[in-house]
Amino acid sequence: MRPPSIGGAGLQSALGALGWRPARLHVAERFLDRLLGMTVRRPQTGEGEPLVMAFPRCASVHTCFMRYPLDIVFVDREGRVLRLVEGVGPWRSVRCPGAAAVLERATPSHGEAASHGRGSRGGAERPSTNGTVGAEHGF
Repeated sequence: MRPPSIGGAGLQSALGALGWRPARLHVAERFLDRLLGMTVRRPQTGEGEPLVMAFPRCASVHTCFMRYPLDIVFVDREGRVLRLVEGVGPWRSVRCPGAAAVLERATPSHGEAASHGRGSRGGAERPSTNGTVGAEHGF
């Protein structure tokens, strides 16, 4: 079953609720954008804004081939945060059944997180306000 869809207003609402503004939002609609994700992109734009990638109709992501840890957020159709996992290192898989979209960004202090081992395995999870829990797996 395919996850529900989310509109641009829902994505913007989630960015605001997370405090992830200002940011450059890139919505991955095409197959290649979805496949490559953040692996081929710089975590910041030339203007210094952090890059946030959105994956509509998505409830599961992986961090294969990533060079830096990611903050990963699962949202519902209205942009409400269902699950936030911070500092997810390479070769991990994170999911949240029922999510309408996923937002990803480079963990802001990824150098510090990696030196403390936080980005090397799973990441730190902040509980959501509605109690939704997903699963995380290593490869």
